[in-house]
Amino acid sequence: MKLYIKHVFISSLLLSIFVNASATNDQIAIADSLVNLKKYNSAFKLLDEQPNSNLNPEIVIRKTDIALNYFVFSLMHQIFSFKDLELDESIYDYRGKAGTYDNYLFQIDSILISLIELYPENGKLYKYLGDYYYDVNYIYGENWLVDYNELLKRINDNYLKAKELNVFNDSTLHNIGVVFLTLGKLDGSIYYFSESLKFNENYASSHYNLAYAYYKKRNFQQALNHSLKAFENYEEPELKGDAARLVGLSYESFDSLDNALKYYLIADDIYPNDYYNLTNLLYIYIKKEDIETSNKIALKFFNIAPENPSVIQDIIQYYLEFNYIDDLANLFEQFEIKYKGDDEVLGNIYFHKGLFYRYYKDTKKSLELYNLAREHFKKVYDDDHYVFGIIDEQIKIIEQENKAD
Repeated sequence: MKLYIKHVFISSLLLSIFVNASATNDQIAIADSLVNLKKYNSAFKLLDEQPNSNLNPEIVIRKTDIALNYFVFSLMHQIFSFKDLELDESIYDYRGKAGTYDNYLFQIDSILISLIELYPENGKLYKYLGDYYYDVNYIYGENWLVDYNELLKRINDNYLKAKELNVFNDSTLHNIGVVFLTLGKLDGSIYYFSESLKFNENYASSHYNLAYAYYKKRNFQQALNHSLKAFENYEEPELKGDAARLVGLSYESFDSLDNALKYYLIADDIYPNDYYNLTNLLYIYIKKEDIETSNKIALKFFNIAPENPSVIQDIIQYYLEFNYIDDLANLFEQFEIKYKGDDEVLGNIYFHKGLFYRYYKDTKKSLELYNLAREHFKKVYDDDHYVFGIIDEQIKIIEQENKAD
């Protein structure tokens, strides 16, 4: 009799496990259908409302996937908001924008760590925990809840454990490579980007980052090879344009200026007015002694952010490097005419024009321009703004030099 009861109990337990697993699979299937219809909030809510949902590895993994890919708002990746969309809408139409959304406390890291303690051989748990920390790094970087080096360590520790348990793909290997690249470990990054490409030879991001790592190691031929592959495979304009710029940089390293220029122009056509690409275009036209086009690019470049000191500093640096003094002076005049009436921009122009004249030892003109810059900045900045300290410092240097003479 006791034996019979024991068999009945075991059979009931197995049946319960089977039924629960079947029910879980059914709910995940429904959630997947909702995700395909872009009903992200409904999908997450369905899974979140399952009994003990955060104790079920498969449900937690599916919730993590939805959270990382389809949130409209995230608070430190501990609280997530979702929205049901129409099929013709994109999550990026709403991400980060004000609105009324359903919020869910979903502390992915804590939940996955607890599940790993229960299921230490489940490689998917490590893989998704690595994905979570990688996404945290992408969005929050050094501004998250733990030390940045600790965050990078957590990414790779979990990915490498998942790999050890044979749960990994091209993306996993790529992300490990990115951490190595971030840490300046170029050989390690090259190894993992190359391994990623064994899974998917057309993985654009692995080609791009591999090209960048090789470029940093001054292996320009490999940088060229992989940046061309990245350019071929990227579809998003900003990424494709950036890959074209890296192709240009690689060609320029061989002093192949015409090929470099070709890809810088392609980059500008795909993703116009990119700060870094315009600096490359400006430099290469000056290097090719096409000063007429250089002046046009310089004006275009300055117009991107005329109040930004870095822009005008780059222009000054390139023109002085190739000794185009008169052309630089003419550019200053054009800048002044175009931005007449804009005190912030004029202050920026006059300050850097003062640096230019100081470079040529005309300290009288330099002092005059510094004071003119101060007058314009006073109209837009508070008295304690840092720029006035910089102007005072430059004036002090000139006065000390004049006393020494």
